[in-house]
Amino acid sequence: MPARRDTPSLLAQLRRAERTGGDGVLRFPDGRTLPVSHLDRPVWPALGITKGALLAHYVATADAVVPALAGRALVLTRHPAGVGGPSFHQHDPGPDAPDAADVATLPMADGTPARRLVGSLGSLLHAVQLGAVGVDAWHSRVDDHDVPDYAVLDLDPAPDAPTGALANLALLMREQLALRGYDAVLKTSGSRGLHLMVPLDPGTSYDGAAALAEEVAETVAAERPEMATVARSKDDRPPGTVYLDHLQNARGKTLAAAFCARARPDAAISAPLAWDDLVPGRPPVRVPLPEARRRLAALRRSWDAAWAHAAPPGAWRPASRPA
Repeated sequence: MPARRDTPSLLAQLRRAERTGGDGVLRFPDGRTLPVSHLDRPVWPALGITKGALLAHYVATADAVVPALAGRALVLTRHPAGVGGPSFHQHDPGPDAPDAADVATLPMADGTPARRLVGSLGSLLHAVQLGAVGVDAWHSRVDDHDVPDYAVLDLDPAPDAPTGALANLALLMREQLALRGYDAVLKTSGSRGLHLMVPLDPGTSYDGAAALAEEVAETVAAERPEMATVARSKDDRPPGTVYLDHLQNARGKTLAAAFCARARPDAAISAPLAWDDLVPGRPPVRVPLPEARRRLAALRRSWDAAWAHAAPPGAWRPASRPA
């Protein structure tokens, strides 16, 4: 991750590339390079947010963004024509990744090797250069790819779910986690839902993470069937309920990285929340990209404090520099 003193250099290079036609080469402090092009291309056409603006956002917020995805295999969602146009997922970084991007070869579930882009600032900026908006990260890091750092509970409300159901259910899930000796870190999905990330004891397996998430989700759904469901098929979910998705706890599954933008019309980021921010009966706050830099210091304080409180001794925590 670049030090704070390096951020102005990268921002200046982006501004220079924009002034000279939208193409250029970013030079990182360690000598690695990243070609960039078409910086004036709209990513959110209705909001006037361009590729150059998204690159500049990630450079300016690198101290917060990068620790959340550093060292993790990434899955990109590319939007070649901008948000609102066609999109596709990309796992393999391809043969021509620039030297500023980090790439690793990992064994997949069936044992076959596969190349993956690995989280770093260079990789994130390369993803944006490719037209990616959504950047999702594995729960484990490439140097210990069979051991997740956290379990995931994804709360996905139906369009007709009551206002405030998310907050009520998230608090119930936190209570169930506490009964089992765990706590959770909370963030918005950047879409309509919430993510609970449960820091795990060092060495916990994916099977252990999956069992914990399943037990908590099924317990809450059984207690509040009028509000929650664990039915995987949308056709099997009762109207107006929140889907408590515990099935994302397997090797190779991913989660939207904290502080990263999502491909939604308002350009919301996946924003860390303090538990005190979650008010029963009210929907969670949304943080659009244009507001994220202004609110970054407060968001980072919430994020760091939540991990410090929730993580067991020796567990992974996203280290970030003081605001």
